[in-house]
Formats: sequence, C-alpha cells, structure tokens
Amino acid sequence: MKHFKFIPAALVTACLIGGCGSSSSTATTGTKAPPVAPAEVKPGDEATLFPIAVGNQWTFDEQEAIVAGNGQRRTGQAEVTLRISKVSDANGGKQVTLDVLTGGKLTNRQGWLLTKDGLFQNQTGLKLDPVKPPQPIAKFPIKEGEVTKWAGVGTFGDDHQAKQTSELTTKGSRLVDTDMGQVSAILFQSVSTIQTTKTKGTTEMSLWLRPGTGIAKIEQKIMFAAGRQIIELTLKNFTPKAP
Repeated sequence: MKHFKFIPAALVTACLIGGCGSSSSTATTGTKAPPVAPAEVKPGDEATLFPIAVGNQWTFDEQEAIVAGNGQRRTGQAEVTLRISKVSDANGGKQVTLDVLTGGKLTNRQGWLLTKDGLFQNQTGLKLDPVKPPQPIAKFPIKEGEVTKWAGVGTFGDDHQAKQTSELTTKGSRLVDTDMGQVSAILFQSVSTIQTTKTKGTTEMSLWLRPGTGIAKIEQKIMFAAGRQIIELTLKNFTPKAP
C-alpha cells in the first residue's frame, strides 16, 4: 500500500515520529518532573484513542532517511499535517478520510475505519484505493500482548496490486516523546510482508495512540532489495475542530 505520504509502502507511510521534548530535572531547583501516569482506556471508551470530527488535525515534525541498495543515503525533514476531511457512518462504525499535507500541500490520503473492534485502514492513496479486508492497526478492547493476524490485498507503489500479511501486537501503555513533552500512550506494533509481481519486502510500524489526543507518534521502517526507508513523525500539536 502507499504510505501516508509519500512513498509506496504498507499501512502508514514509513514516516513517522521521532523522540524529543522529554521531561528532565530542573537545574535551578534540583526537583524532578512528576512521573507520567500510564495511559488507561476503559472498555467502551476506546474511541477516545482517535478523536474524530471533520477539521481535527495533527501536525508533526517529519524526519526521513532513505538508504539505497548501493549504500547511498538521503535524509530530509518537513512539517506534515494529518487532517480529517470527511466522516461518515459505515459498517457499524465511522469511516474517516485523512488528508495528508506536506508543507501545506495535499500529498496523500488515508481511509480509516473506527469500530468497537478497533481502528482499521481500508483505503490508501489519493484515489482512496481499497484495502480488502480492512487491515487492523489498533485492536479493541485493549489487551496487552494480544496478537492479531491479517492477510489481504491492497495497492502498493505505482498502483501495483500487492498481497500482504501482517501481525499486530498490542503492547499497552508506553512512554513516548513528543514536541509537547513526554506522554503515555497505547502502543501498537505491526510487522507486514508485501508481495507484488515484481518485488517483495517487509514493513515494521509502531503507532502510539493517546486518549483524548489520538496519534501521538508513528514510526515505520520499509525494507526492500532496492533499499530501506525510515520515517519518524513527532507530534507538534493536536488541534481539535473549533466548537
């Protein structure tokens, strides 16, 4: 499938979050910042992990590294915004269209489905090509250590159909650094294989979801014979729809 942005790949673009802004001791007083409480989500309240309303948006610092098969390395950085442009009822849940803006310009789209059973990606790319069946990226209710297996078909790269498999593991509450400081969020990690008629590769993705905020961080690694890509998005701010 295509990344959030930007280059082809599985689930979410290989781009996503780096660490920064962690709390530290105060030099003038010698006192430490209070510990961060673990993220907790009661059964039935999982929708707080991805607040949905048209206009909600998350802005990230992006750091990207691409290493070609010949060893040549390229790095870059940008500001990336994910903005909800559409919400509708679907399959007993909510279908969400996420616009991906890089430097203020629309560069990609993602379709996510939020239900009582979890958060799924069911569309990818500017054309919102289908992912069949929807691929789980967060499983509800939260059960630390739970593994969810998936197999399906989606679009990868230049509109190539790709067979894919993945294993999603619910890791539970973890500390994560953002530009707003260190927070606790629920971590979901997935490992996927991608097979087209021309190539085969793997992706690894970590997604942190924070109650009331949504996406706190994403990291993704994409590995193919032609090279590998690592993208980190560090959350700068979450801006909910104005009341």
